[in-house]
Amino acid sequence: MKHRIGCAVFTILGLAWLGFFLFEWFATTMGDCGDDQACNFYRGYVDGFVFWRGLAVALLLILAYLGFRFLYKDDDA
Repeated sequence: MKHRIGCAVFTILGLAWLGFFLFEWFATTMGDCGDDQACNFYRGYVDGFVFWRGLAVALLLILAYLGFRFLYKDDDA
């Protein structure tokens, strides 16, 4: 039973991270900088930073989930 609860927690964390990532990525790619040169200069860097951080955390969650499933076994399964 604890194995199922752990898998459910990892699933909820993964979906929560995906929701946060999509919201943040949508927020950084939308909008208008106008004539602000600094905003226009850093816009591409922020988009890339958000994307790669989102990918890195998602991969860490996947690896943690796989490690949890590999290392933790229930007695009733």
